[in-house]
Amino acid sequence: MINRLVLTVLLLVSFSLNASNFSPPDSLWVVDIDYNEATLKWSDDDDAMFWLIAYNVSLNPNIDYAITNADSLKLNALISGAAYNWKVAMIDQNGDTTDWSSISTFITPQPESICPGLTQLQIENMTNSGINVQWVPESGATEWEVVYGPLGSNPDFDGGSIFTENHNVLISNLFIGSWYQIAVRGVCVGANSPWSIINVKYTPEQNYILPVQESFEDEYQMDNFGFISGNINPWVIGSAYNATTDG
Repeated sequence: MINRLVLTVLLLVSFSLNASNFSPPDSLWVVDIDYNEATLKWSDDDDAMFWLIAYNVSLNPNIDYAITNADSLKLNALISGAAYNWKVAMIDQNGDTTDWSSISTFITPQPESICPGLTQLQIENMTNSGINVQWVPESGATEWEVVYGPLGSNPDFDGGSIFTENHNVLISNLFIGSWYQIAVRGVCVGANSPWSIINVKYTPEQNYILPVQESFEDEYQMDNFGFISGNINPWVIGSAYNATTDG
């Protein structure tokens, strides 16, 4: 059985790699958004032979592709409560491909549950032992499930799972420099709460000499920089030059 990505590649190699003189769609929207599905739509064009769609969970470097001759595409098996990015390119009647459209986003809703969720999910600290995650519980849950795996993975099916009766947990056996998606939900009698998700890069050995200057326009710095404020390694904003309490 050929999966969608392989089929897309096989179809594309039959077309010219020349750039099309036509423009990509300038209007993208989403309809029928549910917990695990959504329908993508865009402005149609009589000059289109096929449409190429790329989509991924936000922050997930793995991109899925699909190809269709319609002006819409229904996505299934999506992750509840996740943000998705997507864009479209047109393959014209000559087999040439346009530039990508602007990126559009949508968020799938969380299912309702009689089991209460949690609030203030955060990284308490990172050490050589691993990542310590903590949260504030809501009444009703008897224990919590913590699942850690790759960015954009579905915690219902993928990742390592830990059950705990505490409001925090240490996730160990991690690879330094790797990104992880950490999902936590409450477990009640006969029901589970929706997932709460946080993404983190495991960098326990980074040290900085203050003051630290950070560029918010530098993608590399933003990918490798952050503050964690916990009991083990707290930080505060003091009265240094240009310091503020605005966060």
